[in-house]
Amino acid sequence: MSKKNVKRLSAKEIQTEIENGGKFVHYQYVISYIIGTSKNQSELKLIKQGQSTFLHSFWYNLGTIMFGWWGFPSGPSTVVKALRTNMKGGVDVTNQILAVSAGYLMYEEANSEKA
Repeated sequence: MSKKNVKRLSAKEIQTEIENGGKFVHYQYVISYIIGTSKNQSELKLIKQGQSTFLHSFWYNLGTIMFGWWGFPSGPSTVVKALRTNMKGGVDVTNQILAVSAGYLMYEEANSEKA
């Protein structure tokens, strides 16, 4: 699920997805130039309960393998770190998303009491 789909979820829907075992992750990808290496993050992905992270990370891993090695001196080590992170399921940011959505729900509740 891309960031566009995640963006359309309300705070309540986000909390429901997390309660049902979903998680929000970023994947890493590396692009190297001859004298430099750039490590980037994918857009936010919602991984629902029971979904495999392999298909979500596949294209980022493939691009990293193809374009990440060529930088000197840190290209190879950065590629290995990014691939390791992606193979472990990406960078889990579920707690941060949950904190923001809970704060938003508290804000809405406080504003509805004032009205």
